[in-house]
Amino acid sequence: MSKAVAIYEKKVSPLAQEADALVIKSPEDMTRATELLSKLNKTMDGVEEEEDKIVGPLKATIKVEQGRWKPFKDALKPAIDSLRKRMGAYQLAEDEKAAAKKAKIAERVGSGKGKLKLETAIEQADAVEGPESKIATENGSVGFRKDRKCEIIDATLVPREYCLPDLVSIRAAMKNGIEGLPGVRYFDEMVPINKR
Repeated sequence: MSKAVAIYEKKVSPLAQEADALVIKSPEDMTRATELLSKLNKTMDGVEEEEDKIVGPLKATIKVEQGRWKPFKDALKPAIDSLRKRMGAYQLAEDEKAAAKKAKIAERVGSGKGKLKLETAIEQADAVEGPESKIATENGSVGFRKDRKCEIIDATLVPREYCLPDLVSIRAAMKNGIEGLPGVRYFDEMVPINKR
């Protein structure tokens, strides 16, 4: 453990406990809170400074290395995404073809001319070949999982309980003097700005 870590290990816990225990009910308490807030922020500054001594050079190295490899990743990602999409589309189409064949067989179950006995229909449905669920090569393998997806095609038809308010736009409007939107509570909050 480094010397700086040992110092902050002893310093941080008592300050945090003191802050948690402080009850503000008077101007004197507010003065004490201001003093304590300054100590807490100065301690945080020190911790961040010590952290940056180690992390700063690492971040710079990471940034350089990411820059070196980014062109290759940028070239590969669209190719990977496109190929995966085409593979998935093919697999889904083949799966749907097999399901349609099985459905036609199921429609023919019954009695009478042109109809199939249940046992015969089951045999025929089992004989319908669908796409391979796993494809393996020397370089790797691919399996498929069917994911149910959705997309909004007409937002005006989506039930209200599935629509989220856009807080970013509401706050932007508020900063531009637009307030009083129905369903929105506007209020003031005092935020201490500590100068240390």
